[in-house]
Amino acid sequence: MAVLRGSKRTITNHSPLLFLELHNEMIRADGGDPARVLDDLAEMKYKELSINGVNADRDRILRMPICRLVARRLGTS
Repeated sequence: MAVLRGSKRTITNHSPLLFLELHNEMIRADGGDPARVLDDLAEMKYKELSINGVNADRDRILRMPICRLVARRLGTS
């Protein structure tokens, strides 16, 4: 979560394809909310999320203890 926020300007300016490992249980154990990571991605217009090449919805992502995601910004190839 901190890495994503710290690189927000670079990500927004360059629109890279993102490979993320979201540790939902660990974030919750530290008092955080993993949904904020998804909110940050959406704010940067990253809407196409997939797990193993299959589109993933927000609820599925947040139910998993650890989720490996690929995120693509809308309008990029």
